[in-house]
Amino acid sequence: MSKEAGKPQSRLKAVIGDEEALADRVADICLSDVSERNPPLGAQTEAPGHMNEIEDALFLQILSNTGRCAELAIGYQIVFGALCVLQEPLPVKALVPLLSADGVSAAEVEQVLNVLRPLIKGQDDQEVPVLLVDPSLRGFLTERAPSPYRIDLELSHSRLLRSLLLVIQNQLIHLNVPGLGYTEGDWGIFDIPDIPPLTRQDVSIELWYSSLVTLFDDVVISKSRPLLELTGSLGSCHTAIDLIKRTASIADLSASNTPHEDKLQGLRRVAQALHMISSCLEENLRIEEATAAAREAEVIYRRITTWTQDPDVLEEFALALRLLSRCLSEGGRYPDCLKLSTEALDITKTLALTNPERFSQTHATLLRNYSYALGKHDKHATAVEFSQQSVAIIRQLATTDPVKYSVDLASTLYSLAYHYDSCKKYEEALPPITQSIELYRQWEQSTPPSLESQRPNRLSSLANAICSQAIYLANLKREEESIKLSKQAIAVWREILETSPRLAKFEADLARTLHNLADDLHRCSRTYDAIEAIEESISIRRQLVARPGTLELYMADSLHNYAMYLADFRRMDEAITMGLEAISIRRRYLAIYKSEGAIPTNPLILEADLARSLHNIADDYHTWQQYDDAIASVEEAICIRREIVARNPTDPEAAASLAFSLHNCSVYRLSKDASAYEKCIEAASEAAEIRRKLAENEPVGYDASYAYSLYTIAYYYELWQRYDAAIPVVLKSVEQYRRMVDRAVASNAPSDAYRYRLDLAHALRRHTWYLCAIGQYEQAAEPSRASREAFQMIPHYNVDDDISHDWNLLAILERVRKRRAQNNPQVEKPSEQINYVKSDSNTEQG
Repeated sequence: MSKEAGKPQSRLKAVIGDEEALADRVADICLSDVSERNPPLGAQTEAPGHMNEIEDALFLQILSNTGRCAELAIGYQIVFGALCVLQEPLPVKALVPLLSADGVSAAEVEQVLNVLRPLIKGQDDQEVPVLLVDPSLRGFLTERAPSPYRIDLELSHSRLLRSLLLVIQNQLIHLNVPGLGYTEGDWGIFDIPDIPPLTRQDVSIELWYSSLVTLFDDVVISKSRPLLELTGSLGSCHTAIDLIKRTASIADLSASNTPHEDKLQGLRRVAQALHMISSCLEENLRIEEATAAAREAEVIYRRITTWTQDPDVLEEFALALRLLSRCLSEGGRYPDCLKLSTEALDITKTLALTNPERFSQTHATLLRNYSYALGKHDKHATAVEFSQQSVAIIRQLATTDPVKYSVDLASTLYSLAYHYDSCKKYEEALPPITQSIELYRQWEQSTPPSLESQRPNRLSSLANAICSQAIYLANLKREEESIKLSKQAIAVWREILETSPRLAKFEADLARTLHNLADDLHRCSRTYDAIEAIEESISIRRQLVARPGTLELYMADSLHNYAMYLADFRRMDEAITMGLEAISIRRRYLAIYKSEGAIPTNPLILEADLARSLHNIADDYHTWQQYDDAIASVEEAICIRREIVARNPTDPEAAASLAFSLHNCSVYRLSKDASAYEKCIEAASEAAEIRRKLAENEPVGYDASYAYSLYTIAYYYELWQRYDAAIPVVLKSVEQYRRMVDRAVASNAPSDAYRYRLDLAHALRRHTWYLCAIGQYEQAAEPSRASREAFQMIPHYNVDDDISHDWNLLAILERVRKRRAQNNPQVEKPSEQINYVKSDSNTEQG
């Protein structure tokens, strides 16, 4: 403690006695005040006013010692005024530099704190925040204390703000803040710098505090870029963005007069700073902050363009609109995204017409952005057209300078491939993505030493392109090639994360690629490997979910798939746990959409995903013999899928999904109640009717499921011992299987021919049995012969399946049929049967 601070301390003791005893008295009163507010049961308390009088008298007794020294009285107003208005308490070592702007030295700060020691706590440790001894003291100082001890809050605020301004003015420089200036320089949309993370320990406490509170105009304008960088590195830009929004110079945008050129340029610099920090935030998945910054940049640019039509300013405005549209798209605001993308494209189209050499590149960028906005509205064919325009422009520019425009060409080709894939033109997507990968590889390998810090981002672009190519190959059923490419991309992500900071964007991309790899491995029946990959993906995504601005929806996708893989190994309890978590996440986001109108994905897709999770968990419940839960889950899935089909009656995938759930519902109902034949047949018949219509339009895709539905309905009638009703249904399945066998043979697809011929043999055998069951033994001879013939054909396919059991069963049935036919030669041929499938499926009101 300084010598100067020792004198008031001893003088105070001489006046009021032992300060420790007085401090104890203050603490006792404060504790009694707490007890008064929370009295024990049955306790009697004094009137609150009585306690306030005691406190106030004691506080005033302590404060009276400052009146004996004019300097001490002034210091008291400054120091305790600050303690009353600080948004967060600060330690002595931060208070001293903060209050020095008011001419208060470190010795004087300590003097005040020592003299008024009974009213504060924390003053003895330079690292511990200084606090008023009790919340009630602030009320006394600002409301009840007499002059000259009353604290003027407005004056104290003004003093503190002036001090904070000086802290920012003097300390917000490269020397004091590690990494400051990361948004400076001439970098483009393909070299967006990372945000260097900072902790409170990396900067002075007073500078950290200064970045959190509202400041004055001049400093905000002149220091907007480093202020945004500082708050971005410290973890949140919201305060700085709000500060810029409230600043007087920004508010003056509503004025009708054109501002002075210097002020106009100052506003432009603020808009540029907001745009740059928004780019960095969006790149690092901090979408909420990025959106706030991009929106303020758009507001400022929009106003500036009413005063000037400078082409460079208009270009900046268009790029600001592009960035805001991207942020809104990430938040699920697709209509606003498209609107802003259209406006930005119109601006660059005009610029490119007037000066193609200067603005064609930017126009191509906006064409690419517009195509993505169209894709969010399912206008994929139109998106392809705009992507092709973008590619054509960049190819033309690349003829004059291939190196300069190589990354633009890689990006536009990447975009074109993405939109081809969205149109399900998977073959067309491969050439552009292959060329994109080659260009990204060259770009990464040519990274100059001056841009070595950007190498992780360039590697990331390459890995993303490789990952996309893997997806397109998987869509073409070329899973083995897809697996190889996904592993290449994963190796790149691991290299990035091992050699550079573990940024959220890189971890998110690694998790996504692991998710895709797991899906391909599962399709190749490598479920053990799939589980290993999906578990790592989920582990990463759980960590990302804990950070602000990231999405749980991707994790729900991984949880959904993980549940499916676990069910393959009959780990049903784990599968159900994972499935329920996925369902919970998807339900919550749909509830958010209903209340807020936007979520970071297409709500219709999310609704379909929820139905898929419900459908799958119903199957898991059924396997675990929890039939009530199975039925409840699948019925909810059916309800959702009916709504989807009602909105999209021409969507075959939606109809097929509904039929799938209806079919499974029939199975679960029978498992719960072995006599619930009518309900089972009702659900299965509706599924069959949906599949029949689908098969009429697309036989290759839906014939098999339609035939299986018919086969299942016949089986339900068999269990019901309604063989006469089962016969016309199983005959329809026989007709379907015959057509499928003929088609497979004609198209030289031996595996399909084998599978369908085996199904045909089973259906014919059932037909044989049904005829025998109603005594039509002679009529059963033909389907019995046809079934034997089908079974005899199966070994020609060189398969390993053991069909001896099927063959033996058929042989037994044939012996019984012949014996019964000999014993009952005069049975009449049954009359023509009603098509029960058609009549039972009149439930299309759904």
